[in-house]
Amino acid sequence: MNFILVSRLGIPKNIEIVIKAFKVLKEDYLWIVGDGKDRKYFESIASNNVKFFGFVGEEELKELYKKAYACIMPHVYEPFGLVPYEIAKYGKPSIISELSGIGYLAKKYKFGLLFNPYDLNDLIEKIKMIKDKRIYKELSRNTKKLMNEINKIIEINKFIEIIEDELER
Repeated sequence: MNFILVSRLGIPKNIEIVIKAFKVLKEDYLWIVGDGKDRKYFESIASNNVKFFGFVGEEELKELYKKAYACIMPHVYEPFGLVPYEIAKYGKPSIISELSGIGYLAKKYKFGLLFNPYDLNDLIEKIKMIKDKRIYKELSRNTKKLMNEINKIIEINKFIEIIEDELER
């Protein structure tokens, strides 16, 4: 199965733990999208089942999201990463650091699994869990609930803007 990680490639982004997990999970593949000053280091520690794409355009990223099984977001200091939200548009769940801001939404809407970003075994366990068809289907179904909620909020905000514009006239 193909998992995707989209990030700036820097040590603080906690990407190394994901690369280490895929050294253990040799039957799965990790696609890393993005670039950064630590890319060469990450490439040097990666196994053959890890592919680096560098920066990609919006259309190519959409295609990768469609082909990926799930995304992994290992960040420790990320107030609100958008990748789990972006891949949710395609009905795909995520494995997210419990210290990430979007972890709150994942917990509330149950569209992803949370893991301790300092615990390699916990990440490996969550990757194995998400491969369970029953768990995957439930998480995938919940991505649609998340998108419905977000679309409602967007529509409400548009409505409020229209009313505010009318009141200013």
